[in-house]
Amino acid sequence: LTVIASPHLDCEKPVILKENEGVISSHVTAETLCGSSRSPWIISGTPGQTIELYIIDFGSERFKINNKTSDFPLYGVIHDGSKRVAFYGDTEKERIIYKSTTSEISIEMTPGDDKSGYLLKYKKLGCPDLSPPAHAWYKRDGNQAVIG
Repeated sequence: LTVIASPHLDCEKPVILKENEGVISSHVTAETLCGSSRSPWIISGTPGQTIELYIIDFGSERFKINNKTSDFPLYGVIHDGSKRVAFYGDTEKERIIYKSTTSEISIEMTPGDDKSGYLLKYKKLGCPDLSPPAHAWYKRDGNQAVIG
């Protein structure tokens, strides 16, 4: 896996990710604050697309020993339009943590002192909205479109 590097040594503004897929590391956030609440990662698709977010949690084995959900650390918050969804450590090493309803999400990772860390893999799904030719129309329903 190729992890997205910080564009700056110390982030002061949001970092926009336009690639169709990528990997974000909690260690990059801890070292540079890129991806923190001060400068969140913004995954930006084209209108009509959605974003699927997976986690690879290197602390999951430790959580299996003490399986109390109240002890799972807050890893971050995802903003999707007006929705705000928190995500936490878990006993499952790899899992889908979010499927967006819009074409752009922002992620604020909590740069904790957990040395095991985690990776977030994102992938944009679906086709962008169409621009129909003059005198034509289209209606989209999920990933299907009717053009007339």
